[in-house]
Amino acid sequence: MVLEIISLVVVAIVSFVFPAAWFGVLRAKNSTEKKRIGLLFGIGVLVYVAMQWGIKEHGLTYLFNNTELMQFMNQHYIPYLLIVAFAGAVLAMVPFILVVCFIQKKQMSFSKILAYGLGYTMAESILLVGYRSVNTIITYIKDGGE
Repeated sequence: MVLEIISLVVVAIVSFVFPAAWFGVLRAKNSTEKKRIGLLFGIGVLVYVAMQWGIKEHGLTYLFNNTELMQFMNQHYIPYLLIVAFAGAVLAMVPFILVVCFIQKKQMSFSKILAYGLGYTMAESILLVGYRSVNTIITYIKDGGE
């Protein structure tokens, strides 16, 4: 059990610390663009959270409850997976295109794009992996190591 806890601690550190450290380095190296980098980092976080909440939680619930999607999924599982993967890729790119076209216009730089990606990735890693690792560690500690 000790090995599992150590691996959960490593996963939590990687999920929380690495993206935050990369963001800190990015801001330190680009002192002239600190505000824009912070803004795009925050937008990346908000986009991921909005996508998870709006599309995954509410959109898919609506589709499964009000359409024949469940029947299609049961009858055609592989095409269903391909459609979901394609739709996810397209829906992930739409906010990025909107940020580039409307918020940043022609002022994009590599560091700004990296900040947006770091925000999105950090939110994803924390919400999908890091949060659960920390909860498992806390539960293990509360149960007295059993």
